[in-house]
Amino acid sequence: MATLFKHGQPSKVCKWVIAVLKMKLQTVGKKNPKRSPSHTFFPSFNVQAMLYGRTCKLVEFENATKSLEKAKPLKKEAAEELKDKKEREFNEISEVAKKEISKFQRQRVVEFQKALILYAEAKIKTARDISALIAKDISTLKQMEFSDSASE
Repeated sequence: MATLFKHGQPSKVCKWVIAVLKMKLQTVGKKNPKRSPSHTFFPSFNVQAMLYGRTCKLVEFENATKSLEKAKPLKKEAAEELKDKKEREFNEISEVAKKEISKFQRQRVVEFQKALILYAEAKIKTARDISALIAKDISTLKQMEFSDSASE
């Protein structure tokens, strides 16, 4: 099985996956220029891509931490700077991910509320239509009763 990172750098597999994700998002924008390739168009796709990027940064950070532990005294300072850099990158992408996921969750709630409102309005309209039809049928039946009793 291919590893995602070697020596703290993304492997070819990781770079390829990121390139494919970018290409997919750009393709979405070209197919429908009125909508940007954001989480509103492909919510789960964009969130999964973001979380995958976060996972890649976590692995980079863990690799930098391991290399710091194994570093010789001469290279310890450079390894510590690399670890700090990777930790900052991971924390930055984690903050963005938290914001995007909470935004995505809020948007899901709003969309669900809209769907419920539309459903309720459709049910009310259907009930009114049925009520009008029943009232019409009742008046027709009443007229039929009078015409039957009048002919006897």
